[in-house]
Amino acid sequence: MKQSAPELIRVGIYSAIGALIVGSVVYGVLYVIQAPIAPKSQPLSLKPTCPCKEKDQK
Repeated sequence: MKQSAPELIRVGIYSAIGALIVGSVVYGVLYVIQAPIAPKSQPLSLKPTCPCKEKDQK
């Protein structure tokens, strides 16, 4: 039992670090995925910066 306790602690620490890394990666991926979805709710912010519409105006 003396050898299993430190192993459980190590596994717990590694799993916690892994969970933080995976959580941060998933959060970053979801944030990047939401970036192109957000303009649908706020189209006014992208209209002046769209180069396609500037070419259409010419």
